[in-house]
Amino acid sequence: MAQRSKRSTTNTPTSAQKAIAMPSAPTRGKKVSSSIAEQPPTLNRIAAARASTDAMLKSRGKPLDFVLPGLLVDTVGIVVGGSGVGKSHFALQNAISVGIGRDIFNFWGDPENPFCMKKGKVMYISAEDGEDVVTQRLQNACKELSSRQRRAVKENVHFFFPQSFSIVTRQDGVLTESDWIRDLHAELCTWEERPRLIIVDTLNRSLGDANENSASGMAKIEEALKRIAVTYGCGVQLVHHALKGSGDAEAGLKPDVARGSSAAVCNVRSMINLALDDTNPNVIWYALSKANYGPKPPIRFAIRNSDGVLFGAAQHPEKILPVKSVGKKGAENGSAAVPTGKKNGGSVEPGAPRNRGKPHASAHNHLN
Repeated sequence: MAQRSKRSTTNTPTSAQKAIAMPSAPTRGKKVSSSIAEQPPTLNRIAAARASTDAMLKSRGKPLDFVLPGLLVDTVGIVVGGSGVGKSHFALQNAISVGIGRDIFNFWGDPENPFCMKKGKVMYISAEDGEDVVTQRLQNACKELSSRQRRAVKENVHFFFPQSFSIVTRQDGVLTESDWIRDLHAELCTWEERPRLIIVDTLNRSLGDANENSASGMAKIEEALKRIAVTYGCGVQLVHHALKGSGDAEAGLKPDVARGSSAAVCNVRSMINLALDDTNPNVIWYALSKANYGPKPPIRFAIRNSDGVLFGAAQHPEKILPVKSVGKKGAENGSAAVPTGKKNGGSVEPGAPRNRGKPHASAHNHLN
């Protein structure tokens, strides 16, 4: 009987494998082989992405364009806080400031050294709170603004209250962008001016078929939002919940307090944390806990008045020295009028609540 030939121990590639085999990388110091250099142009996306190092070194470079501290255009950021801390008010008041083009509530600086905020259009998507609630918050926040500032808010800040809003949906077992995102693009295409800031409040109410505890789900959501930010050259900011029992105020300002998968924090470029003061529920600590593209400002504080409106301060209210309050003329040239103290001057703490005692009962309707 003829002996069966032994099977070769070498892995000889088939013709199909030869057709798709990638060329080997060039040896260090040797010329790139023609098999690599002659790849079809459609496959050479790396070459198309190459920048000139010489030009980069000679270029003066464009200054980074920050919508808010840490939130660069073309990027996605996140605001994280526990229930009742005031994160929705904080996001809303930042939207008002961008619509006016001034840090009107002193969240990021002081009247003498304000954060340079560019004026622009804002899309505020309220997926959690209804129109009546947000209307009350907006009216309270704009109560002390000048007529010119109120007009800027009316022209530039736009609110949307979609039912069952979702960023991603599951099709054939795969997470993909939802029809809501398609409709969002369609809406923005009708705007005469590109948005400067888009706020989605909250992430939990915008998940769709994603799970906030899933790293892949959170990556898909932020991928969709990143595409929006790059398409319109704006910043996108998510409002998100913190874990329950995140500890004291200082502990609540750490990046790991965000609820759900850590991918929610890893994939965004900036993160703002809010936490309640350990002893005074009308004092909020906040900080930029993650800033990929700029310095982190020191911890700041916000004082909540009886309407739930927040006013920023560089120091804890116990350390603030009395200063004169500003009226509407001061608001016209700088910050919003502090709604406290005597109408015509008087010594008050900047941003202090109107009610020095217990917060007004109506304030609890605005905490979120």
